[in-house]
This record gives sequence, structure tokens and C-alpha cells, in this order.
Amino acid sequence: MSSRFARFAFRAPHWRGVSRAARGLRGLAGLALTMGFALAAADGALAQTCQSQFTNINFGSIDPTTGLSNDGTGTYSVQCQGLANRTVRVCPNLGSGSGGDTGSGSPRIMLNGASQLLFTFFQDAARSLVWGSAVWPWAAQYPVPQFDIALGPTGQASQSFPIYARILAGQNTAAAGAYSSTFSGGHTLISSGYSTVGNCAAISALGGTHPSFTVSATVARACSLATSSVDFGTRGGLAATVDASGQIRVTCTSGASYSIGLDGGLSGAPTPTSRKMVKGANSITYGLYGDAARAQPWFNTAAFFQSGGTGTGSAQTLTVYGRIPAQTTPPPGVYTDTVVVVVTY
Repeated sequence: MSSRFARFAFRAPHWRGVSRAARGLRGLAGLALTMGFALAAADGALAQTCQSQFTNINFGSIDPTTGLSNDGTGTYSVQCQGLANRTVRVCPNLGSGSGGDTGSGSPRIMLNGASQLLFTFFQDAARSLVWGSAVWPWAAQYPVPQFDIALGPTGQASQSFPIYARILAGQNTAAAGAYSSTFSGGHTLISSGYSTVGNCAAISALGGTHPSFTVSATVARACSLATSSVDFGTRGGLAATVDASGQIRVTCTSGASYSIGLDGGLSGAPTPTSRKMVKGANSITYGLYGDAARAQPWFNTAAFFQSGGTGTGSAQTLTVYGRIPAQTTPPPGVYTDTVVVVVTY
């Protein structure tokens, strides 16, 4: 069980205030062509090897009710070996993952049962170039990054590259729970070949390895509060009842149950109708209620009214009804009190 607090200000009555050669050589020319092709294929596909791996990407605990995006990072690491002083071109194709996508490759989806959380991978820190795949339908729009690894005189080299990830903004209604998507098999085709083979579309056609990793996030139960004051305005006396109202805006994770109580104010009133607004040694007694008829005194104990509900991920507005009963009018001035609003979820 967690709680959040906000302060509620009150204003009392203000009294004033991507050649043919020669015929005899025709067979030799044909043989030369066939040998040349076989050497190119061996050079591109067999003479080099690369081992790849990804770190898992965990966004941690997020609060979608803020409406903001959430960023995370992972690492793609590759170790290659082959002919000395050659350049190996590596193409780490990332598909949609086990959670799928929204129908156009990006954004991708993490799942918690039937609940979805949209995210995607990027090639750059500015999160503007989506990391895609040369073997999915959206290769032209979302290309795979092309990494060139210089093997050097030893014929070996390793390198790591960051993967930038983002849970998209505006998913206020995501329900609490653990979300994930797994990338493996056809969703992680890591192809490589010497750079002379061509671009990633050509290299990916050679096949490759399929390391796996998982993307995850936890949508935590959370609530936040905002208030507007109960201002009774300016009165010339308190011979008659004075009513006013204010508001509490509560924003809780979708599906999270909550209740809201109001404390006794600065005077520590023991009951909801004996709160006091003060000015120096003088005071005005007032009460706060959960209904317009002022029949349900609002307090922070089970014996009295407490507002409750279920979060939607968006702000829900509750009205606080205030009443100053008829009483002896104190000296003129501004009378105030502060009540703590407690949301439990």
C-alpha cells in the first residue's frame, strides 16, 4: 500500500480583504567465370565468421500516467575473424519481437497479457532513426544499421554498439503489470560478409546467426494529486451558513483502486466538522463533505466518508464541499487552514 500527499489551502471569509573470347577459348572462358563465382562466394560467406550477442533491455519501473516517454539502452557486441586486413560488414537485423508490432514495423509492442506497451529501437542517441531489418516488409522505411569491422593484421576484431530504446509517450492508460517482448529466431538475424559482397540486403541473403534477448518494463501502480482551494469568499458576518466547494484531481494507473481521505487540518481536529480556520488566537469552525447536501463528512478514518475509485490513467475530478455553520462572528481578517489530502492505492 502506498500513499501520496498534497496540501489543500482554504480561505475564510475576508472581512476586507538501402567478350566473349575467340571460339577456341569459349570453354576456358566459361570455366574461368565459374571459378571466379565460386571464389567470391567462399570469400564472402565462409572465410569469415562473427559471433554476436545482445544485452537485455530493461526500462525498469515506469509511470505512464505522466504521459511522458521513457528511454532505455542496450548493447550489441560482435567478435569477427577472417582474412587479415579485410573489412567485415555486419548487419544485425531486428524484427518485431514476440510482442509484434502495430502493423507497420514500428512501434513494436511489449505485452502483459492483453495489455500493450508501445516501444521501438533506434540507431542514434537522438532516437530519430529506427533500427529495422533488411528482411522484413518495412526495410525501405526502417533499415538495418551497417557496421564495418576492420580485422587488421591479426584477422580478428571485436566491437560493441549501443541500442537506443524508447517507450512512447502518451500511453497513460497502460495497466499496471510486467511487460515484455522476446527477440530470437527470425527476429534477430545477424548476417555478415566481407564488405566486397555488398550492402546489408545482399549480405542478409547469406543467412546468419540468431542470438536472443528480451525487452521488459514494469508499469507500477502510482497516483498523483492536484487541488484547488475551497474559498468561502468575503462575508460580513457568520449569522447564517456559508457554503463553498473546491476540487481534488487524482490521476492513478489504469486499474489501480484508490481511496482519498482528508485530515483534520492544522488544528488537528478530531472530527471532520470541527476543523478550524484561524487568524492569530481567533478561529472559524468549518467542515468538509463528500456530497452537495453536506450529509457525508469527509475525513481520513474509516468511520467517516472517504472518496474512492479505480484509476483510468487520466485525471479524475472530485468535488470537496465545505460549510461554515452559523456561529459567532470573530474579528475581521483572513482566516485560513491547510488540510492534507491522502490517496491510498
